[in-house]
This record gives sequence, C-alpha cells and structure tokens, in this order.
Amino acid sequence: MSTRSGCSRNNATQSGNNKGEKMSTADNKKVVEKFFDLGLAGDFEGLFNLFTPDATWQLPGTTAWSGEHPVPYVRRIIEQGMAPKFAGPNVWGPTRMIGEGDVVAVEYYSDIDIVGGKRYSNRYSAWFEIQDGKIVKLVEYMDTKLFYDIFLSEGDVLAGDSPEQLTG
Repeated sequence: MSTRSGCSRNNATQSGNNKGEKMSTADNKKVVEKFFDLGLAGDFEGLFNLFTPDATWQLPGTTAWSGEHPVPYVRRIIEQGMAPKFAGPNVWGPTRMIGEGDVVAVEYYSDIDIVGGKRYSNRYSAWFEIQDGKIVKLVEYMDTKLFYDIFLSEGDVLAGDSPEQLTG
C-alpha cells in the first residue's frame, strides 16, 4: 500500500467499513487523503462532512486560538475568518503520512497569498483519529501565533468570539 506522499505502513487487517467493523489503516489513510483533497478544492462542506457530529479539533499552543474546540467552531473560523482572506489558491498538502490502526499522522504545509499583501506559510503535524470512516478527533500542531496574527488579529470580528458564541 502506498500513499501519494510515498510513505507506507499497513499493519491492520483489511476489513469492511460498515459501522462497528474495524477499518484498515489503508482505509483510514484514504479518509485523511480525502480531507486534503477536499480542502485543496475549497470544498468545506465535503471536508467537514468527514467529521462525526461530536468530533473535536485540538490546537496545542498558547494563543486564543489554541485549545480543543468543537468542529463547528473551527468550521466557522475557517469559512468566515480564514477563507475570505485568501488572495489566491491555497497550496496545501501532505509531505509525509503514516498510519497505525485508527490513527493517521501527517506532516503537511500551507502556503497562501493573503489579501493586503501578506503571505501565510506554515508547517503542520497532525494526528487524525478515525472511527467508522469518520474523523473523531484531529490534533493539529502548527505555529498558532502565526495563524492567529494572519487570520484572527485584533479587530477581526471572530477574534474575540468563544466556541459557544460561534456554534450557538
């Protein structure tokens, strides 16, 4: 089994993906690959449909953006606080991927021209937990200060909002 990043690892046994059946590592990697394909295409509806309704997105760090958030909060930040600031296409994708069982780890990058002449260029490492073909938890390591400074700076309508305000 190989991924588009050229990395491979599959210790799980192939099985179906019907609810309650354990999915293979290869199947779980396909879910994560689809996450990147949909994000690159700007299909946020499809991307967020990959998550379970109670999924969380954790961003370790020390900024107001850091913490473990319900996915609807992160969706609103991405759709209303981030995407409108893109001045060009988002060059985004994995450079390495490895999986074991229900967990897929990915190293990836993002490089975007931002309205106003800024450039957002960040590197990430993330752990995706997959159950029944859906993402139940995403832990994303990145430079949260850079993200906050570019997309959620002071005066931004979403900068002071809490997850409760944005998902209520």
